[in-house]
Amino acid sequence: MTAEEQDKKFKDEYKRLFGIDIDIGDVSDNPVQKDLAVKEFYKGEYISCDGWGNVVWKDGHETTKEEKKKIDDRFVEMYLDWNNKQYQRDRAKAYPPLEKQLEYIGDHGLEAWQENLINPIKEKFPKSG
Repeated sequence: MTAEEQDKKFKDEYKRLFGIDIDIGDVSDNPVQKDLAVKEFYKGEYISCDGWGNVVWKDGHETTKEEKKKIDDRFVEMYLDWNNKQYQRDRAKAYPPLEKQLEYIGDHGLEAWQENLINPIKEKFPKSG
């Protein structure tokens, strides 16, 4: 499968699941893949599973429609939760290292720390939803 075919397959699957055109990227961009839902629901019942939710079951059965739906629904829930917390990841990258924050508090006090270091980052990356 070419990279273009793979990309189209991803986009078609995400459109089916989310009802809109969406590109959630690969695991390097987004750690939430279908295998996490499989692991959550079926730990110990399968041999292997990939990020698409393709499962090799220990008992050899084919994944049922009900199992696929359960996996898909949980994947969507997990992805939306992860995606809605982007502001947290952005803030974590923007905050100065803890040692610098403690030094700032020691030099300028808690109010100045909150006003000058913390609030500007919270304003730049507001909570979503």
